[in-house]
Amino acid sequence: MLKRLYLGFTNLTVIQDVKLGERNNVVKIDNLSCNFASEIPEEINNLHILEYLYLHDNQIMGSIPTNIFNISSLRVISLKVNKLNGTILENMCHRLPNIEGLYLYGNLLHGQMPTGLLECLALQEFTLEENELTGTIPRAIGNLTFLTRIYLGHNKFTGTISQGRQSSKLEDFSLIVNSITGPIPVEIFNISTLVILSLVGNHLSGNLPSSMGSRLPNLETVYLSLNDLDGVIAPSISNASKLAYLNLSNDKFSGLISMSLGGLKHLKKLDFRVNNLTSEPSSSELSFITSLTNCKNVTRLGMIDNPLNGSLPLSIGNLSASLERIYAYNCEIRGNIPQGLENLSSLVILALSKNRLTGYFATTIEGFQDLQGISLNENLLTGIVSEDICASKSLYNLYLHKNQISGSLPSCTGNMTSLRYLSIVENSLNSSIPTSVWNLDNLLALNLSSNFFSDILSKEIQNLKAATYISLSANHISGHILSSIGDLQMLLTLSLAENKLQGSTPDSMGDISNLVFLDLSNNNLLGLIPKSMVALQFLSYINLSLNNLRGEIPFDGPFKNFTSQAFMSNGGLCGITRFLVPPCSTSIDHKSTRKKTSHVILITLGIGAALMAITFVRIQRLNIMIDVACAIDYLHNGYLTPVIHCDLKPSNALLDAEMVAHVTDFMDKDDSIIYTRTLATFGYIAPEDVIDSLKTMDYYCRIWFGRTSINKPNEENFTGKLERVSLVMELALHCTAKSLKERIGMKDALAALEKIKV
Repeated sequence: MLKRLYLGFTNLTVIQDVKLGERNNVVKIDNLSCNFASEIPEEINNLHILEYLYLHDNQIMGSIPTNIFNISSLRVISLKVNKLNGTILENMCHRLPNIEGLYLYGNLLHGQMPTGLLECLALQEFTLEENELTGTIPRAIGNLTFLTRIYLGHNKFTGTISQGRQSSKLEDFSLIVNSITGPIPVEIFNISTLVILSLVGNHLSGNLPSSMGSRLPNLETVYLSLNDLDGVIAPSISNASKLAYLNLSNDKFSGLISMSLGGLKHLKKLDFRVNNLTSEPSSSELSFITSLTNCKNVTRLGMIDNPLNGSLPLSIGNLSASLERIYAYNCEIRGNIPQGLENLSSLVILALSKNRLTGYFATTIEGFQDLQGISLNENLLTGIVSEDICASKSLYNLYLHKNQISGSLPSCTGNMTSLRYLSIVENSLNSSIPTSVWNLDNLLALNLSSNFFSDILSKEIQNLKAATYISLSANHISGHILSSIGDLQMLLTLSLAENKLQGSTPDSMGDISNLVFLDLSNNNLLGLIPKSMVALQFLSYINLSLNNLRGEIPFDGPFKNFTSQAFMSNGGLCGITRFLVPPCSTSIDHKSTRKKTSHVILITLGIGAALMAITFVRIQRLNIMIDVACAIDYLHNGYLTPVIHCDLKPSNALLDAEMVAHVTDFMDKDDSIIYTRTLATFGYIAPEDVIDSLKTMDYYCRIWFGRTSINKPNEENFTGKLERVSLVMELALHCTAKSLKERIGMKDALAALEKIKV
């Protein structure tokens, strides 16, 4: 006679393939996760002597067949972690006098818990976690005298925990993440067999009994966090001598933290964060920490968000050698971080932020080798960041922002290859940012804002390819934003505001496809807003105000959602009325759809002629030529259809009352390409029409000195001027190279002019 049907590691996908109707002598079905994806067949009713039904961890669908509950021989039903739905039969226990284990957690069951559970008199373990059950918990559950474990968490139960009789054999009681209200019945604290009490994430209220631990000799775990419990934590809790895990966080407890906690010899994790607990007022130190030195197994200590109002005692270094994590931020802790903390050899997390700690930061972290997280932000720490910090080879995050730390960042910072988060905001660090920092290619977040770093923005910033957050704002960083910034494909936030950056915003800014936040405000940026940024579909915040930007503000893509505040105080921006800037005016038609590359050949004369006009390199004349170059750059790169001005000369650049240059003389165009009708004025000859020599360059300079004659100029005067403007002439040579491929574009020429001005 077949007594056990074992289906583990088979290729069956539906239970019907087992042909249960032909196996009525089976006592036990053990599937061991066969990935069944069907419903439970009705034929299961034919298994009259079945005692153990294990169909857990599959994908069984549908409702639980009612005839399962007619198999009176069943001792265990395990249907956990499937996709069962529907309700649980109200009189499910009527024909199950021998049922000992009922495991239904991890399904989609709904409705109420059946009151007929009272008839399952032999029931020992009952799990309904992670379903969608509603209603109240029946009082009858307390009459199940053999019940040892009940798990009802992650449902939608309401009401209160019934007072009165409770199972005298109950060991584990879990009701986490429901909507249970009212007090915890005092009877629960009298169940001497209780090992685990977990009521996390409800709306429980009231006090804990003053005799809480007196009748719980076997209690090991108490999780009561995320409720509305109040009152004091009774010293009697130490009578629960086996207690190892105590979590009373996120409640409303008040009063003193009892020194009696030191009597819990087996304590491993203590967490009472987010309450209103205080330390002994007669001592300036946190005396309860001294009592905890008797707890040699503690691995985690959580005190966050309590008004402890005291200093750390020297005895903190005598806490358990197993202690791994200390969380004590926003606790009104004052004074120095005492020496001896390095004795905690297992410590990996030290979180003491948002306190009133003083003293030198450098001495705080001496001796630590295995620290992974340091959070000392928002204190009053002074001194420098010493090279001792680099000894922590496993350091994952370092938060030091909002202190009074000064000096420079040590160059060895770049050797901390495990570092993922570095924040030293609002301190007084100076000098330059070590180049080694840019080698932290696994860094996720870098925030050095609001310091006194004076440096040129390093091109090596492109190495931070894993970074999602970079902020260098409010420093004295200068230089240009290089096109390599576009390599930071993972970047979500970029802030370079309040610095001394110059030049134009590179087109590659539009390549940072995941960018959400961009702040380049309050710099000396020039030129156009790149059209490529229209493609930044996730960009929700931008600030380009307080710069010297010109040209049209894009209005498509993310720019549809931006307001005028993002572009305030820029000299030459234009665009739609929503941005509160002048409209962009031009008489040029937009019919041409040719690519920009087909037009560039025609602009060589304009580039060469415009740049040669700055030979008398007075600042005002240089400004005029930059204005002209900006206008041409806009026509080539910033306009909807690239436009070629084929007659650029001094008489086509008009000055307004503020000496700002405006390019004029736009003529008609044909239907195939946009360019001005007059291809050149006499005397302004394309470079390829003359020989490639220095005399040829003299010839051009002669023309741009404004004379109509092409006679050789005065050698002495000309040579003197040429020496003073060597940089300009070098740029002119690049613009008038004989080969079309060797000539630079107007965007690069404009950037070079701006650099010459600086």
